Amino acid sequence: MVGLATHEREYLIERFFDWFAARLKNARQLYEASPTRPEASLVLGAGLDAMAKFWAQTFRPELAKGGVPAGHRFSTFLRELAGHAAFDRVSVPMLLTKLKPKFQIEADMLREHFRFREDSNILRTWEDDPVEGEVTKILESRVRDTTREAVSRLVAKSLLGQIVYTEFRCCYVHEVQLSRELDFGQEHPDRVEPWYRNMISTGDKPDVSEHYKRLILPWGFLAASYERSLNSFEQLCRDSETPPAPMLEGL
Repeated sequence: MVGLATHEREYLIERFFDWFAARLKNARQLYEASPTRPEASLVLGAGLDAMAKFWAQTFRPELAKGGVPAGHRFSTFLRELAGHAAFDRVSVPMLLTKLKPKFQIEADMLREHFRFREDSNILRTWEDDPVEGEVTKILESRVRDTTREAVSRLVAKSLLGQIVYTEFRCCYVHEVQLSRELDFGQEHPDRVEPWYRNMISTGDKPDVSEHYKRLILPWGFLAASYERSLNSFEQLCRDSETPPAPMLEGL
């Protein structure tokens, strides 16, 4: 950045964020037309991932190093810049799914502690989920030493940002479709934040029903998270007069 005048830095910052703002505009327009909704999600997921990468290169180089899981960087980006407390929460329903059947003891313990019932018809939302620290505290005192590390990794992967990365970003980028673990809940436009749909599955045994909860991520919530993250990233660049790292390549 040595040798760049103030107006040159401002120009590079403006170019970068105008480009990402245009991607969001395009994604929203694509989502308005049913046939192009997969393309809308592809643009949104790829855009979020790219911003997370460039943010790390610019302000959090320890997250841009090789060996750092992309999902961890993506989740940290949303936790710090998206401006929504949901990204600090661990999805208990998703975590319990990951724990079964290998870690059934831990699953039963967490289910009891958080008073979680798969067969409850009460509407559950992201606000019912605990912050990561709550789950970690339980693990430190009650989970078996032999399984603590493995369970801790599953807890981290059950943070909402990690779920968005794996089940939204990765599925759309690699398969151009939403994960079977999620839904956008388009039939409930009044619900604009993450919530859970009560589900029943009979599986291979018609006489045995299984209750579970499917995470619903309204598409508008994801788009709003993109926009808030974009604005926060831009503000960081403007406050520090620092163009995003890729804009300085070759200068």
